[in-house]
Amino acid sequence: MAGHMEALSKSLPPSPQMVPFYTTMVFAGAMLGGDAGGHVMLNFFTPSGDGLTTTLNPECAATLEQSLKTSLDALPHRPKPIDVFNTYTPGPESKASSTSEYFGQKYPSKTLEALGLLMVRANLLDRAMVQLFTRLSGLNAEKAEALFFSSRNNSARVGMILALLPTVNLNEEHKKEINKSLEKARSVMDQRNDLVHGEWRFNEDKMAVDLFTPTAPKPEKRHKTLTVTPQFIEALASEYRGATMMVSAACHYQMAEEDREYLGSE
Repeated sequence: MAGHMEALSKSLPPSPQMVPFYTTMVFAGAMLGGDAGGHVMLNFFTPSGDGLTTTLNPECAATLEQSLKTSLDALPHRPKPIDVFNTYTPGPESKASSTSEYFGQKYPSKTLEALGLLMVRANLLDRAMVQLFTRLSGLNAEKAEALFFSSRNNSARVGMILALLPTVNLNEEHKKEINKSLEKARSVMDQRNDLVHGEWRFNEDKMAVDLFTPTAPKPEKRHKTLTVTPQFIEALASEYRGATMMVSAACHYQMAEEDREYLGSE
């Protein structure tokens, strides 16, 4: 477009004239993580389907953003962006008293903070389950961790540990406690999966997650909506903490049994 206008300018009289034109264009920007240092990858797609890609450093990206905003604000009818790539959270913008802006949308700050806490608690539960799997399997830590994380499915990970129970030298009471701790872990992980894999949207000052369970026996149970508040997420994080403590305690049952056998052999 710039080259076309430059060519036109050579043949235009010195007095300014309006040159009408119409075009449709799509910009797609993506923050580059890792070692990219905050650079932005910018894609420009023309109506004919041609695509151009470039990488902008943070200063250049900020200049482009401000320039584009100024140009759009100067138009008599500001065009509305169309989310052709499904990158925007649907629903009206959050009305929470405290918000944080990401990718041009404002999210409830307390909800984001609680989600960060939930991710940390989920990781701690994973570590406790790895320790339990290591103790029950008798493998060294490196091999046990490699085998445990070879599955991305939480239910399969719980199943791996449960499959070991009949093979270990533990009394039945301790096996029941381990089973109980794993069922607790499975429950909280299923609730987290609902949040991760549901369809998020804005819901006034809160967030909402729409869930679809096609295998539910009753049609009215197949669709469900969760109203996501900071309190809701914090309660789930607390449940994660409880599950982590139970799994860690189950790991100590195994250690206690081994210690008892060792002392009895002397």
